[in-house]
Amino acid sequence: MSEEVQPERGADTRGFVSLRAIARFIRRMCTRPTTKRVTSEPDVDLESFLEHINDRANLPRPCFTYAVVLLKHLAERYVGKLTPNNIIRVTFASIIVAAGMLQDITYNLDAWADIGNNYYSRTQLCTLQTQFLQSLGYEVHVMIEEYARMNDDILVYNDEIEAIETN
Repeated sequence: MSEEVQPERGADTRGFVSLRAIARFIRRMCTRPTTKRVTSEPDVDLESFLEHINDRANLPRPCFTYAVVLLKHLAERYVGKLTPNNIIRVTFASIIVAAGMLQDITYNLDAWADIGNNYYSRTQLCTLQTQFLQSLGYEVHVMIEEYARMNDDILVYNDEIEAIETN
């Protein structure tokens, strides 16, 4: 009789990083906002937004970790520019780019607007995606080692947060 393997904390039953863990890690990359919340940003929690995207787009979970790697690259290039005021739209742009890199079948921007609950129009998404790619210098390839490190970093950070929350 085989013994059932329990997933690590922060991982789902298949061993993928949970969306909650990803949302926590992304929020950690944010700096404090210097201005009042931007009104064009959807009034939705990051974790809820990620769950909504996951449900609607049916993306493979590694796509979300890939998107976090891209966000990390962006945060390193533009220190202090990733804030709670822009986190939803920048995360959405990173997911769109990551999905384009990891999937053979990609959605057009009209479909992404629909997937994103029409928070952003096709034109806004085109601008977001273009600005995101330009900000990264179109360097969106992620090595498997970097992806694996990010996956581990997210899990470790999530474990630390859960340990604090339980105490």
